[in-house]
Amino acid sequence: MQKLSSSIYILTFALTALGLFSGCGKDEQPAGVAGIYIVPASQAVSEEFKVSASTPVIRFAAAMQNPASGNVSAQLAIDNSLIAAFNTNYKTNHLPLPDGSVTLKGESVTIPQGHKTSAKDSLVFNSLLLDPGASYLLPLKIVQASGGGVSVVPAMAVKYYIIKVKPPFEGRYASSGTRFNFNTAADAPGNPVNTSPWSFDTDVKWASGSTYKVHAANANGDFGTISLTVNADNTVQIQPNAETTLTRLVPTPGKTSAYDPETKSFQLYYEYTNDNGTFRTVDHRLVLK
Repeated sequence: MQKLSSSIYILTFALTALGLFSGCGKDEQPAGVAGIYIVPASQAVSEEFKVSASTPVIRFAAAMQNPASGNVSAQLAIDNSLIAAFNTNYKTNHLPLPDGSVTLKGESVTIPQGHKTSAKDSLVFNSLLLDPGASYLLPLKIVQASGGGVSVVPAMAVKYYIIKVKPPFEGRYASSGTRFNFNTAADAPGNPVNTSPWSFDTDVKWASGSTYKVHAANANGDFGTISLTVNADNTVQIQPNAETTLTRLVPTPGKTSAYDPETKSFQLYYEYTNDNGTFRTVDHRLVLK
């Protein structure tokens, strides 16, 4: 059910710049100590990254300032125990990532003898498990390292990622469909007086949680919006909201509205009864531009 053009926004905090714990940065490591750290690194307080949800990945590597005198093995882990101290120190309220929303692809990396960096490792995100309204903190830590005369210096060993997710279904869509017009509900579904087709571009906007808003029926805003809640199985619940001007709008019985992740499209079915008793059913399709 993922909209592949959605994005995860990452603000990267290097521990060396933050000084969250006592210690020294990679450029200030103790004499005779070959410290290891995570790259990309920066002396700035933060770096900002934008990762597309079609490739929802942060890539990183372990590195040393000088070539390793022998093969260096480093163990990495996500350490959520550091979140409380970060929040206290910086007066923030970041959350740990939900279970299953991020995977550390490789828990160990190797810096070959004579080299300064390891091969790339990665953090892979499932944005569908993240709340677009939340701010998450991911502390990535070098837990231990051995070989090549390397030492784990605490002030160099952690990198912080502040993660925010763009709502996965928000975007510009091609909207098309048909409104079937009946004198009364008893005439449906087989005897419409006429039909009202439409085709135009519109926006699907995030409301809260897994709920979004889009125009109602065959008018791009004149009838207000309806709410779409995307369920874990890709089915879609349709409800009126405070902006909906169509009376007694409900999902069409016997038809299932759904999101198709392959085509990045919604197929929606709903109906409503006007105050004068006339009845309308709507087949509504939205395809991501």
